[in-house]
Amino acid sequence: MKLAIIQSEDLIKEIKETIGSELKAHFNENKELRLYTINQVAKKLGMSHSTVKKLVKSGTIASTRNDRITEEAIDDFLKNK
Repeated sequence: MKLAIIQSEDLIKEIKETIGSELKAHFNENKELRLYTINQVAKKLGMSHSTVKKLVKSGTIASTRNDRITEEAIDDFLKNK
């Protein structure tokens, strides 16, 4: 970890604004996270519900605790297929 001593109020304001805008960008990325049900993923991938359910249960497709699947998990599955 680096230690810096900042003595200018203008520099402090600039740092706060930069950190604030980076946090907002990160929050907005995560806010737009799309979650899909097993049925939605099955339709999207042209598979049956039971096939996708087995892939989730085996960990081949990552999911949340309530079996929701992110766009990223679908992309990862397709890349590794």
